[in-house]
Amino acid sequence: MIESAITLGDFVAFGSYLMLLTWPTAAIAWIINLIQRGQVSLKRIQDILDTPPMITDQADVKTALSLTKPPKIEVKNLCFKIQNEAPILKGISFTIQPGHTLGIFGPTGSGKTVLSRVLARLESVPQNTLFIDDIDILKWPLKAYREGLSYVPQESFLFSDTIAQNVAFYQPESKSVQSEAVEMASQNASIEYDIHRFPKNYDTLVGEKGVILSGGQKNRLALSRALYKPHFILILDDILSAVDHKTETKLIQNLFKNKGQTTSVLISHRVSALTHCDQILVLEEGHITDSGTHQSLLEKEGIYKHTWQYQKLENTHE
Repeated sequence: MIESAITLGDFVAFGSYLMLLTWPTAAIAWIINLIQRGQVSLKRIQDILDTPPMITDQADVKTALSLTKPPKIEVKNLCFKIQNEAPILKGISFTIQPGHTLGIFGPTGSGKTVLSRVLARLESVPQNTLFIDDIDILKWPLKAYREGLSYVPQESFLFSDTIAQNVAFYQPESKSVQSEAVEMASQNASIEYDIHRFPKNYDTLVGEKGVILSGGQKNRLALSRALYKPHFILILDDILSAVDHKTETKLIQNLFKNKGQTTSVLISHRVSALTHCDQILVLEEGHITDSGTHQSLLEKEGIYKHTWQYQKLENTHE
């Protein structure tokens, strides 16, 4: 410009063009980075989608079978292990009559959660070991069996959505939530009071994996989801581990209020949660070491009686 090779206007225009190109150039770099990250993520997702499920219907499945009432559940000499590991469950046998509740008690690592996953058919089971209404579980269509079952695991997954939508997750194709049914399920799960403490009640966003909720609230919200879904089998895996004694008592009363409408399995390391069960199994190191009613187990010396005495003393101090 000093040498008059370009005019002052050309110099100003050149600087303006550089400024105009700065953000589009940065955006191109950002988009290229985004595309590369997306390709890697898509590959991971595609690998998961392409993986065949481990649990599938067998060729001789009875397609006409479906759960229309509380079934009888019978386990015969069940032994279970994962691949070449040591057996987790060893010679498990028991029967749950239709509409009855089975309690399962045992220390950590005794195989309670694995047994719950087997009953929910989330793990492969050997033939002629698990029977539903005297029919081998492998003869039942997987979809029909799971449609009649509600299962609450120890670690429940909540979606980054409203409380109401998390409870009504059973309706995958419907965005309309039956508010009365959601409220009833929340009442039975003893979480209604907690929900009404939030400013937006049932319209409260729980965040990723329920980040705004405590451990006990997450478990009870997952329980309300299970109760909202129509079911004839209910499996609860230690959902009372993160609630106080008062909430536990109310929750147990609600669960046994409509006793007989479902065949239930209640797993807990807190003996007070099992007092109303029709039968209780004591699991230790994958074996059933004792069984009976709450009262009959208290008449025997063993881990069940000692745990009951300790927890009763602990609740008294609370």
